[in-house]
Amino acid sequence: MLPRVVPIDHTSEQYWRGEVPNRSTNLDHAWDRYKRLNVDSTDYWVKAEESLEMALVAYERKKLNVCASRAYYSVFLASIAALIQLTDLRARDNEWDPGQVQAELNRRMIMRRKVLPAELGRTPMDLMELRHLADYKPQSVSAVEAKRACDRAEKFLSSIERALTGKP
Repeated sequence: MLPRVVPIDHTSEQYWRGEVPNRSTNLDHAWDRYKRLNVDSTDYWVKAEESLEMALVAYERKKLNVCASRAYYSVFLASIAALIQLTDLRARDNEWDPGQVQAELNRRMIMRRKVLPAELGRTPMDLMELRHLADYKPQSVSAVEAKRACDRAEKFLSSIERALTGKP
């Protein structure tokens, strides 16, 4: 049974105040929903690889705080790429909350589907804590911490890449 169609009274005060949806607002809503659901994970993956590369360069140049920050962002962006490609999770207006990204990655990719090893579950939060030290505290990241951050980020991105490509 088709829904009953009610004609819109274009002369009503309600219509002109914008309180009655019209075809244009329905199309705008549909387009916004389409854009939100059709985000390409490749954009985030490229940024993740770029951030990892910069973390490694920063480590070589002994810019340890920058190294820690970029290592975190490489993991964060790779997590988003995985969630976009392998799940139906989407952020509103592509504004990804780091806590939600980590929680959903753990819930959907590690615990439920088991496409990532369990030991990676803590990596995003650990690297976020190190990034906060690097970016917001008077102390600096040590060479050992920076090296460990790079190693963990490399391992994380390798695991995500295997999950994205389906290769063991």
